[in-house]
Amino acid sequence: MLRVEPNSPAAVMGLAAGDRITLLDGKALKDQDALAAVIGGKKPGDKIEIEAVRARGKDGLPETLKLSGTLQEAPKSRVGNLGNQLAELQARVGELNQKSKEPTLAEVLQKLQDIEKDLPKAAEAFKKVYPNGEFRIVISLEITSDKTAKDPLAIDVGGKPAPKPDAAPVEAPKP
Repeated sequence: MLRVEPNSPAAVMGLAAGDRITLLDGKALKDQDALAAVIGGKKPGDKIEIEAVRARGKDGLPETLKLSGTLQEAPKSRVGNLGNQLAELQARVGELNQKSKEPTLAEVLQKLQDIEKDLPKAAEAFKKVYPNGEFRIVISLEITSDKTAKDPLAIDVGGKPAPKPDAAPVEAPKP
């Protein structure tokens, strides 16, 4: 157990922080999930017997404890509040993981595919504003497997349009 609340049923039975519960009503407990499963089948008022190991007993050596007591219901407000706090922390960790995560090549390619799907809508909007206008979108993607490359994935958005056959090169308008 990482922590035992003062005056909690665990504290009243004699458990302390650092104790490892090995048996509950004769059932071996390998992890927290096993403990939760056995406790989940109990109801407040049920008598329980616990066997635990205290890493440092009275003489400094590991000590086996045999304890018994009555299972009590945890206060609802505390359990609910802790559950809400845990859910909020998990959501925040998820957000932080997303922000700090470098995008994978698959994610970058998916974004490019999403952009490609939206291009017809962008072209229609452009035609409404500039009915006689022309535009060209160039997206260049270069991937190298050279481990020493400074930038193994280079994306160039907005490259210069290719010149039309038998036409002078197109220059960008000056502001």
